[in-house]
Amino acid sequence: MSMQRIPALKASAALTSISLAIAGFATLAQAQAAPAKDNVDNHEIIVTATKTSQAASKVPQALTVLSGETLKEKGIVNVTNLSSVSPGLEIGSASHGVSISVRGVTTTDVTSKGEQDVVFSVDGIPIGRPQLMGLAFFDLERVEVLRGPQGTLYGKSATGGAINVITAKPKHDLEGSVSAELGNYNTRRFEGMINLPLTDDLAVRAAFASNSREGFIKPVLGNYTGASTQNNLGAEQNWTARLSGKYDFAGNGSLVLTGTFGHVGGADGSNDVIYSRVTQLKGDNRFQVYYNPFANGGNNDNYANVNAELNFDLGPVHVAYDGAHLWWHGEDNMDPSVNGAQDSGAYNWSQYSSHMTTDTHEVRLSNANPAARLEWLLGANYYHEYNDESDLNWQTLAGTPKDANGNPTGSTVSCLAAPTQAGCNSPNPHIVGPTVHTAKGVFGQVNFHATSKLKLTAGLRYSSDQMARYALLSAGSPNNGAAYWTSTSGGVCAPPYACVSAAESNPDTGQNTTSGVTWRVGADYQITPRAMVYASVATGYKGGGFNDIDPAASTKKTGTYGAEHVTAYEIGFKGRITSTISYNTSAYYYDYSKYQLTGATFLALQSIGTTGVVIYTSLAPATMYGWENELTWRPSKNDTFGASLSLERAFFNNGPNAARVGFLYSNLQYWGGKSLDRVPGISGTLSWDHRWEMKNGGLVKLGVNSKISGGYWLSDLAGTGNPFSGVYADGSYPKQYRQGAYTRSDVTLGYTMPNGKVTLEGYVRNLENTVQMQNAPSTAQPGWGPDGQWVRVNLPRTFGARLTVKY
Repeated sequence: MSMQRIPALKASAALTSISLAIAGFATLAQAQAAPAKDNVDNHEIIVTATKTSQAASKVPQALTVLSGETLKEKGIVNVTNLSSVSPGLEIGSASHGVSISVRGVTTTDVTSKGEQDVVFSVDGIPIGRPQLMGLAFFDLERVEVLRGPQGTLYGKSATGGAINVITAKPKHDLEGSVSAELGNYNTRRFEGMINLPLTDDLAVRAAFASNSREGFIKPVLGNYTGASTQNNLGAEQNWTARLSGKYDFAGNGSLVLTGTFGHVGGADGSNDVIYSRVTQLKGDNRFQVYYNPFANGGNNDNYANVNAELNFDLGPVHVAYDGAHLWWHGEDNMDPSVNGAQDSGAYNWSQYSSHMTTDTHEVRLSNANPAARLEWLLGANYYHEYNDESDLNWQTLAGTPKDANGNPTGSTVSCLAAPTQAGCNSPNPHIVGPTVHTAKGVFGQVNFHATSKLKLTAGLRYSSDQMARYALLSAGSPNNGAAYWTSTSGGVCAPPYACVSAAESNPDTGQNTTSGVTWRVGADYQITPRAMVYASVATGYKGGGFNDIDPAASTKKTGTYGAEHVTAYEIGFKGRITSTISYNTSAYYYDYSKYQLTGATFLALQSIGTTGVVIYTSLAPATMYGWENELTWRPSKNDTFGASLSLERAFFNNGPNAARVGFLYSNLQYWGGKSLDRVPGISGTLSWDHRWEMKNGGLVKLGVNSKISGGYWLSDLAGTGNPFSGVYADGSYPKQYRQGAYTRSDVTLGYTMPNGKVTLEGYVRNLENTVQMQNAPSTAQPGWGPDGQWVRVNLPRTFGARLTVKY
C-alpha cells in the first residue's frame, strides 16, 4: 500500500464514522419526536434508477431526483442547469457538447473516439455523444442523478454515475399547455404540449420547444479588414418536437412509441473568451474577442430518433424492452480563434461534419411480484454507433501565402481576399472517415430480504466493447500546400472541402476490443419505515481505445490503451428524521486502479513526413473520496428550505505508474499528486421556496436557489516547447490554473391566477453575474501578447419573463 493512500483511508474512515454518527442521531431524533401529523404531502417520487420502479427514498444509493414540476419552478431548461441542484455534479460546455463531472470523474476525451464517464440516457436509451445530450429538456416527468459507479446495471461508461432523463408519457386525460419566454440577449423560448386520450387503452402526446438566444461573446476587436461584422458567439437557435403514443394492454402492460426530431443552430456555443480579459475586466467588456472572418457559420445540425418502451407481465415474470434508432447529421463551423491573428499570423477555426446513426436494444426480465422476498433482474443489451465524420482544424493565413521556407510564393493576393488559393489553409490535424463503437453486455442483480428490515444485494455484469476507426489522419504545415494535401473534390485543399494526405500514407485505422466483469454487493437496513442505512462496494468499467498515432513507434501506426477500472466503497443514510425534515448523507472512497487521462501531444515522425498535435490517452491510478449531504425542511405547507454540502478530494496517485503528461512525448512531465479537474474541496446549495395564498384564490410563488463552490483546479496537460529538441520553454510546462470560489444564485417570482390555468413568472439566473472557467486556458505561446490565451466559460447573468397557459 502506498504512503499516499494511507491519509486517504484515514479520511474515508473518519467520514464514515461521521456519517454513521449522523445516521444514529437522526434515528434517535425521530424516535424521540412526539407523534404529529405531517405538514407536507407524503407522496413519493417513483424512480427507475435501478431498472425497476421503486420510491426514491428506498434506493440504497446516492440519488437526486427532480420532478418535472420542480424543474419548471427552478427554471432548469437545459442539462447544464442541473449543476445548481445536485451535490457533487459539475456540468459545463465542451467543444463537442456538454462536459459532465460527478465527484471529480470527468470525461477527458470528448471526441468521437472517446467514451463517457457518466451515462446519460433519455427514456432508458443511452446517448453516447456530448452534442446530443440535453436536447430533451422539455415536457419532462423527472430527472434522476445517480452518483457513483453503475457498472452492473448500466455497463460501460458508468464509472462516474448516471443521469436519467424521463420524458412525460401520454395519459388518459385531456390536457395541454403553452408557454412563452422573453429575456435579455434577445431570448425567445416557446414550449407547448397537448395530451389526447383516444380510447380507453390509447393516448397520444405531442410536445415542442424552441429556443433562440443571441450570443454574449462579441467579436469586436481587431476587425481591420473592413469586412462585415461577425455574429456574436455563444448563441443558440434550437427547436425540438416530440410525438408519443401509449397503448395499455388491459392492465397487463404497455407499449410506448416516441418519435423526436429537431435542429441545433446558433453561432458557436462553445463559449470561448480571452483569458486575460475575462479575469481582469468587468461587465460585458469581459466578453470582447477578436474578429475572425472564417467563423460565421456556427452550428447546423439536424437529428431524429424513434424509441420504444415495452412492459408486460408474463405470469410471474415482468418483461421490459427499450430500443431506439437515432440519426444525426451535423455541419458545424465552430471553435474559432478569439485571440486574433496578430500573434499567430493565422485565423484558426474548426470545420466538423458528422453523419451518425445509433442503434440500441436492451431486454430485461424481473420478478412481477413487487412484494417477493427474492427480487431478481436479468438483462442483456446491445449498442452500435456509426459516426462517419470529417474533423478539420483549419489555419487560414492572415497575410499572403508562403512556401515551405516561409518565403512569399509570388502571389500578391492576401488569403483574406482569396482564401482558397494554394498555401493559404492547413487542416492540422484532419481526420476523415467513420468511427464505430459497439457494446454488448449481460447482467443480473438480486435483492434478498433477509428480514423485514434487512435487504442484501448482489449484482454481476459481463461487458464486451469495441472501438474501431477506418479513417485517414493528415497533419502537416500549410506551406507544404498541394504537394502534401489534396481535396476530396479535387484541386486545392481548402475549406469547405474535406482533405486527405496526398499519398494516403497515413491511414488512421485501428481497433481495440476490451471486456470486463463488474459487480456490486450491498446491504441496506430499514431502521424505520421512513429511514434507512446502506453500504455497498461496486466496480465500474469503461472500454479501452486507441491513439491515432503511437508515439513510441518509429513508423506511423495506432497504439491501443486499456480499459478504465474503479472500485468504489460507499456508506450512507437517507430518510425522514422528523415529520418535516428529510436528510440524506453518504461517504465514499474510490480506488481508480486505471483512470483514462487524455491530453495533447506533439508527434514528429519525420521518416514518414507526419508532424502534428493529436490527443493522447494513457492510464494512471487515482483516488477520490468525499462526504455528501442533502437536507430538506418543510416547516409549513407553504415553505420549503433545502441545503446540500459536499466535501471532496480527488488526486492522481504517486508512484512508478503515476500519470505523465506534456506536449513533448520525449519529455513527459510527472503528474502524480495533482488534483483532478473541477473538484472543489467544499461546495453546496441553499434554496427557499415560498407560496403566498391570496384571498382571491391566486397563488404567488418565490423560489431562490444558490450554489456555493470553493475553488478548483483546471489542467493544461500540454504546455509547449521545441518538439525537435524536446525542450520546454520557460513557463511552458504543463500546469494547473485556479478557478476561485464563487456563488451563483437564481431567483424566480411568479403569480398563478385563481383558476390555476395562467401563470406569469419573472426570473434572474446567475444574479451575481459571475462566470467560471470550464477548462484550463489555452497554452501560452512564446512571443504572443497578453490576449493570446483563451478559455471556455459559462453564461453570465440572464433574466426574463415567462407566461404559461394550461388547459
